Amino acid sequence: MSASSVPKIANAYYTRSTTAAGVFNSTRWTVGPWSPKLQHGGPPAALLTKAIEDAAKSFNCPLVTRMTFLLFKPIPVIPLRVSVEPIRKGKNVTHLQASLFDASKDENNELFRAVALCTRDACFKEHAPAAAPEHQTPLPPKLPSRADAKKTTLASMSENGYSDSLDIYNVAGEHGNGPTTHWAKSKVDLVEGEATSPMQDVLILADSAGGLSFYVDFMSVSFLNADMTINFLRTGDRGIELEDRFVGMEARTDLAPTQGTGLARATMFDRHGPCAFVTHSQLLQSRM
Repeated sequence: MSASSVPKIANAYYTRSTTAAGVFNSTRWTVGPWSPKLQHGGPPAALLTKAIEDAAKSFNCPLVTRMTFLLFKPIPVIPLRVSVEPIRKGKNVTHLQASLFDASKDENNELFRAVALCTRDACFKEHAPAAAPEHQTPLPPKLPSRADAKKTTLASMSENGYSDSLDIYNVAGEHGNGPTTHWAKSKVDLVEGEATSPMQDVLILADSAGGLSFYVDFMSVSFLNADMTINFLRTGDRGIELEDRFVGMEARTDLAPTQGTGLARATMFDRHGPCAFVTHSQLLQSRM
């Protein structure tokens, strides 16, 4: 299936194939800022998260506490095959690996991989403090009134279905000029006809840490994410509580121009406060 023939009407980033197990058709909502033929990293990261969440429950380690994503190749807007397998199974900790493949090619054509640390679910209150020190746990940024909020549109070189799929509201900072704080929600589901979990909503946005905190000339310099690691403070359906699917992000980017590298990082918020922490290794390239 070519990029021009992918579904354009589906109210989701992906539609599940009716003819092949584990295959998802990519829709126009996945299109990222660099090319109309390539996906933004958020939706495929969330798709791998969905596979890991499902597998973690089957191994009795349902809490996904850390995921590292490795981008091997740019991800085209094509049908994708998802696979997930255990690396090591344990009573308290299980390591899982999920991969995305070009569905039209053989198993060796891996595009994207996530390695996850999953733990058992246990309530530990006997020796735990009633609450963290007030100065240690910041409150989430206030969700602005929709009528008064300043909306942000992600920078793009072309049609950007991913940006169009989000409502992004600025809370602090100036987009394109360094650190910012935003609230954002996806207007579409991850997979058509299937519920999007709070963790998947966090991952849909998490790959935008650099895109919401860059301070270079977007039209002359590209800043590509080579990887992403996300550590969850609170996880699972009971741990992350979103208000109307809104996810908060406090993001900043630091660059080493003489080496052509950068580091983007973000604190992710739900309605109660910080729920996850993100880092991206960046590769800077001139467009000239």
